[in-house]
Amino acid sequence: MRSSMLERSIRFALAGQLAVALVFGALAPTAKAQEGPPATKKGSVADTLHGNVIADPYRWLEDQEAADTREWIDAQNTYTEALLDVVPGREAIKARLTELMKVDVVGMPTEAGGRYFFSKRLKDQDQYVIYMREGIEGADQVLIDPHTMSEDHSTSVEMLGVSDDGTLLVYGIQQGGEDEMEIRFLDVDTREDLKDRLESGRYFGVSLTPDKKGFYYSHFTFLGGRVYYHEMGTDPANDEMIFGEGYGPDKL
Repeated sequence: MRSSMLERSIRFALAGQLAVALVFGALAPTAKAQEGPPATKKGSVADTLHGNVIADPYRWLEDQEAADTREWIDAQNTYTEALLDVVPGREAIKARLTELMKVDVVGMPTEAGGRYFFSKRLKDQDQYVIYMREGIEGADQVLIDPHTMSEDHSTSVEMLGVSDDGTLLVYGIQQGGEDEMEIRFLDVDTREDLKDRLESGRYFGVSLTPDKKGFYYSHFTFLGGRVYYHEMGTDPANDEMIFGEGYGPDKL
């Protein structure tokens, strides 16, 4: 669950090779393979949507930090490794995928106030870093580096918007690949976050007003999608809802 993109790709490639090998008899099924994967317990959670009861017996797995979830992940990984360890050519596959995937990647830049904002991940990095240039020929300046936010580099950041004058950056922070993110605002000149922030949740857009005195945002709640307006310097709990009243959770 916490593995890197490279590790996941290697496992996917090896799993495909293992399936082919087993089908054509190149590998004899191990005792571990014959046992089958570890059992997964089922919960009793159910939701009622439009009069229909929808069972969700595996929702307990959504809590990645729960002891039961970590135990399940460890058991599944142990079983998977027991199968993949017997695949011939594993190191060759790993070496080739590493060669193909360990490359620098740069995202589409955004220009504002003569400044260029963009995300970049170097070949030896796990996550994208948010940069800025003063002018198209300027030097790359690091604004937000998620690698300093967690020891295992499971925290990522996403650039969500920039003010028209290029002095305010909106970005989101996600933990361990969760859908939810925390929204923050960086004063580009001082490199300090503003006190205004939105707690972790599912957001689908943040739009600053031209005068930077507030912003509009879409928030998906348990009641459904809602559009709010936040005035800078105020408590988000008092944000005005602009749109969404009466829409249920089936509407984003």
